[in-house]
Amino acid sequence: MRGFIIAGAELLHGDCVHPRVRAINAAGIRGPHSAGNGACVDLKPPSRPTGLLFEAILASPEDLSQASVNVRLTWTDAVDEDGASTSASGLESIKVAFGRAPGDDSALSWTTLAPTARSRETGAT
Repeated sequence: MRGFIIAGAELLHGDCVHPRVRAINAAGIRGPHSAGNGACVDLKPPSRPTGLLFEAILASPEDLSQASVNVRLTWTDAVDEDGASTSASGLESIKVAFGRAPGDDSALSWTTLAPTARSRETGAT
């Protein structure tokens, strides 16, 4: 398989492109072109997820001196004004972090979740 990165294309958010490729032999004879799948440029970041709910669950209640805490985070996926997904290209990943103060990530630094995750439990002490 061959591939190239072509720098300097002047494309803007929402521009759609449909690539074509053809080979030319040493004698200068052109072969037929093949058409690509086409894609649109998506430079719009997703909106902020809403309805974030944090729940601490005691993992081992029988021995509180050795107890650990599991955390459950749930949220509603971000959507735009008409209820559609906020990213035309889809979500690549979801990241989550939390700390002991607003804006802090000392309890769990930024961690990547699966793109379709609705909730995930992780241990924290």
